Amino acid sequence: MESILNSLDRQPEIESLAEGLSKGIEEQLVTGLVGSSRALLLAALRRKTRRPLCVITHNMLQAQKVHEDLVELLPEEEVLLYPANETVMGELLTVDRGVMRSRIHVMDRLVNGHAQVLVLPYSGWRRLLPPAGQWKTKQFVLEQGQEADLEAVVRQLVDFGYERMDRVEEPGQFAVRGGILDVYAFNEEQPTRGEWFDVEIDSIRAFDPETQRSLENRDQLRILP
Repeated sequence: MESILNSLDRQPEIESLAEGLSKGIEEQLVTGLVGSSRALLLAALRRKTRRPLCVITHNMLQAQKVHEDLVELLPEEEVLLYPANETVMGELLTVDRGVMRSRIHVMDRLVNGHAQVLVLPYSGWRRLLPPAGQWKTKQFVLEQGQEADLEAVVRQLVDFGYERMDRVEEPGQFAVRGGILDVYAFNEEQPTRGEWFDVEIDSIRAFDPETQRSLENRDQLRILP
């Protein structure tokens, strides 16, 4: 693949497209591309210009295909896929916590300038999302040794849309038992347990939601809405 991309870099058509982008030309028409050749062109432009790319497809199936092709051509951490259903009813019926985690991950990467290539269906491009500034303010960090009022943290979790449960099993849930707070943040692979000693956070540990056994100690936990 590297040799193919290197060859494309020297093609006059790629040179022309890259030059148009550098000059701020708003529209350029490319025809005759089929299958994975679209991804090859996009990867070549990304390598040539080093500019962020936003790729909008007709539907989610096409977006997934383009994303799969691009991660074969570019560093995987550069390419993000924003999932969205084509219909409002489909969104209401099928959006699960896994999809929400993916969206939150993409939004967080975008806000912090870590995304280079974003692939999304047209329905995702049409979604209303919070402003970047608001997204940055609607998050908080818990640190070991920090003084924090547990009830205030609970109110903030509710404000962020987290659901209070007796036992944490899925992202977006939290539970409180005495001075212990379990929270499964959408941006974490495992739930996290914070233990309070009076008003101070004594420890923070990731744990297995099935066995409830601790996995590792943590210095802090960042919680996104």
